Amino acid sequence: MSGTELPEYLASLGPRALRIALERPKAWEYRLLLQSWIDQIERRRPQIKEYRSALMLGPAELVPAATALDWIQTRLHELKGVAESANRLIGSPTHEAFGAPGEPGNAEDIVWVAHMLAAVLDGLLTWAKRIRCARLEPPFDAIGAQLALFVDDLVSQFETFPVDALRKLEDGVELASVESPQVIQMTMFFRLSNLEGFQREMESIRRQFSP
Repeated sequence: MSGTELPEYLASLGPRALRIALERPKAWEYRLLLQSWIDQIERRRPQIKEYRSALMLGPAELVPAATALDWIQTRLHELKGVAESANRLIGSPTHEAFGAPGEPGNAEDIVWVAHMLAAVLDGLLTWAKRIRCARLEPPFDAIGAQLALFVDDLVSQFETFPVDALRKLEDGVELASVESPQVIQMTMFFRLSNLEGFQREMESIRRQFSP
C-alpha cells in the first residue's frame, strides 16, 4: 500500500462515514457505527424492495407433508441463530470496538461491526426468500406465506434504527455543546412479526388432523 492509499476498511466507507472516521468529531465512534450501518443498508435497498414486493425469484424447494413440521422447526432454528448473532454483535464486539471509557475506539473494528450487522440483514432476507420459494404440500401450503413474514419487523428495524439513533445522537451532541451533558438511550429490540397469523394456520392444520 502506498502512502496515499487508504486502508481497505476506510476505502469501503461512504463519504459521510469516511469523514467521521478521519475527522473524529465528538462521539465519533457512535456516529461511525451508525453511519456505516446506514450506508450498508442503502447498498441493500434492491434486496429489501424485492422482499417487500413478496417476489419469489429463488429456486423452489419441495417440502412433503410428512416432513413439513421438521422443516419448519429447522427454519425457525435458523432464524433464531440469525437473531442471536445480531444480539451478540450489539453486545461485546460493539463495546470493545468503542473502547474503554476515556479511550478512543478502534475505527476498523467499528466498521467491521457495521458490516456484520448488514450480514445479519442479508441472512434475514435470504431466509425469507427460501421460505417464500418453498412449495409445502397440503395442508401446510398456506404456512409459507405466514412464516416468511416473521422477519418483517426485523427488516424494518434494520432500516429505521440506525437513522433514528444517529439523529438522536447528533441532536444530543448539539445540545450538550450549549447546555448540560445529555444522556442518550438507544435500544434495539429484535422481535418476530406475524406470530398470530402463523399460529392461526397451525391451529387450522391441527383441526384437520384431529379425530
